[in-house]
Amino acid sequence: MYEVGEFVVHEGSGVCRIEEISELALAGRGSEQTYYVMKPYYERGSRVMTPVEGTVRMRPVMTKGEVEELIAEMPGVTEIREDNDKQRIQKYKEALAAFEPLELVRIIKTVYSGKQRRIRAGKKILMGDERYTQIAQKRLYEEIAFAMEMDVKDVEGMIYERIGFPGEMETTEG
Repeated sequence: MYEVGEFVVHEGSGVCRIEEISELALAGRGSEQTYYVMKPYYERGSRVMTPVEGTVRMRPVMTKGEVEELIAEMPGVTEIREDNDKQRIQKYKEALAAFEPLELVRIIKTVYSGKQRRIRAGKKILMGDERYTQIAQKRLYEEIAFAMEMDVKDVEGMIYERIGFPGEMETTEG
């Protein structure tokens, strides 16, 4: 069980601070349960209530050391190899559902590489790929930013630099 004041990663709301642990009857009399009442760190003015014994997954936020280990592993993370768009989207959903940072990296690497191939071939970027990479980036970059005490907007550049990808804006050849 987590304690008041702890920061956790909530599967739907990202990095959250546990503000209180309370007995609440959200569904009416006789339905009392113990809930974590949390404030999402990156969504000001928002609150999340999750049953302590619920099905919503939470885990501790990565430490700086764990982020460094994750970044060191990134070059070896394999991309999702699936040419069929519908099946690839299904694999993205499965990777998101795994609730693991390395799976978010897989999505980001897959979409980035696919986007570069499509640009070189003169093709459009697929909207489904973009949607899932945005979800993966938001989840991963917010947690890394929190752990590393940096701005979310600076995380992408740091990651691309460390794993050998150029930044998103550097797509012109020199």
